[in-house]
Amino acid sequence: MEFSEIAAELYAGSPDGFVARRKELADQAKKEGDKELAKRVGALRRPTKSAWLVNLLAHHDPDRIESWLELGTALSDAQQRLAGDQLRELNQQRATAARQLSRRAAELAKEAGQSTTDTALQEVASTLQAAWTDPELAEAVRNGWVSQVVAYGGFGPLTPGAVPAPAPAKAAKPKPDEKAAEAKPKTEDPEVRKAREEAERKRAEQARLRKELDQAKAELDAAAEVLAELRERQSELSEQLKQVTAEEREQAKVVAELRAKATTLRRDLP
Repeated sequence: MEFSEIAAELYAGSPDGFVARRKELADQAKKEGDKELAKRVGALRRPTKSAWLVNLLAHHDPDRIESWLELGTALSDAQQRLAGDQLRELNQQRATAARQLSRRAAELAKEAGQSTTDTALQEVASTLQAAWTDPELAEAVRNGWVSQVVAYGGFGPLTPGAVPAPAPAKAAKPKPDEKAAEAKPKTEDPEVRKAREEAERKRAEQARLRKELDQAKAELDAAAEVLAELRERQSELSEQLKQVTAEEREQAKVVAELRAKATTLRRDLP
């Protein structure tokens, strides 16, 4: 199997069976002599529940995912051109598409026998929006290889009302005294400055908290994967111990039989 086929199978499947199946596929590649493939497969990270929902969408509704990514490109283009009317229309499309994708993700999870939460669906929406500004994530979303959710940090498409009003066609020629007034620097109102600084502080704090949350989630995912691997290893060792114990009992039985036979032979010696 090619790496892309293996990754597609693993990330489309339930996270619960990811670690065991990954080991099977890595071992298979190793037996076939492809150590590099085995290494790449072994390095694949177990997806979180929310990331798995994104992958389900990619595998079952690739056209819808592609349309979503194209919508992000259109929004970015409209923002750069400050196309207010187009932005408002595209933002309406975004809201509709986001709701449809969330509902579809919940449906696919239910078909797979899994439940979903509002938080998980919000993380799906956040990851899909983050893909608009991260080409690498966009490719992972498109392929259905997402391993963890990503917080959408902003600086994305503008919302309705954020577009400056169009400038007047022609401004009246200012009078000399008006020019002098315009030349004077305007002093920012203290209350306005205070509100602006507070808003900037809150944005910085939110960015810091988002970063810490992403890091905590990544650490939790890594710990969960290690725990799953340890449990799998424990199961393997338990089976090996049972096998060794059975073999020891069999050997002890053979030794006992040989000793009994040796005792009989010694008694029969003249």
